[in-house]
Amino acid sequence: MEKELKLIIVDDHTLFRQSLSRLLAVTLEMVSIKEASNGKELMDMIDEQSPDIILLDLEMPEMDGLETSHILLNHAKYKDIKIIILTMHENEEFMLELIEKGVYGYLFKDADIEEVLKAIRIVDNGQYYISQRTFNALRKRLIKSTKFQNYLDQDTEKLTPREEEILTLICKEYTNREVAKELGLSVRTIDGHRNRILKKTGMKNTAGLVKFALRSGFYSMD
Repeated sequence: MEKELKLIIVDDHTLFRQSLSRLLAVTLEMVSIKEASNGKELMDMIDEQSPDIILLDLEMPEMDGLETSHILLNHAKYKDIKIIILTMHENEEFMLELIEKGVYGYLFKDADIEEVLKAIRIVDNGQYYISQRTFNALRKRLIKSTKFQNYLDQDTEKLTPREEEILTLICKEYTNREVAKELGLSVRTIDGHRNRILKKTGMKNTAGLVKFALRSGFYSMD
């Protein structure tokens, strides 16, 4: 039996929150959606029942998204909750900090519903969702920053041609299932390749691979 997907939308703008909730309710199957107007209200909710995914605004009264995400990402009891930031902030420092700390996605509020649905499905599948706008902003930030120079000082020559092909598709936001379909391979085979890429590059997750690819010059959005 298919498991119900439990979502919580956290935003202090009632109209936006309710509109998104209703759109998702009619487009997603087997979904339970709750709403909270700030981080404090959210924390009270998840202490009663833990969601699968939280769509989290950054700027809210009482407890904002940054404080809330810090709590969620730094306590073991919330480790299975996946966070997607949903905001108007196109602040490169915010993006980099939150993705580095472990949020699963970063969306802008002017995204269309199809992109929101895509992000939810990818994140529910255990993958990271990085939109093209986020990708571009991260690339600019990494080029300017010295913080990640040693962290991303890797050599892509150690990757096999197949691994380079897979890394390119990952950078194009493909899930493991989509990569497998594109290359005519099994999902298990792609999982094995992805794990080897992570090991070779020293990265921990998809967000790390994206940063590696951008910083090393392996991949460009230009």
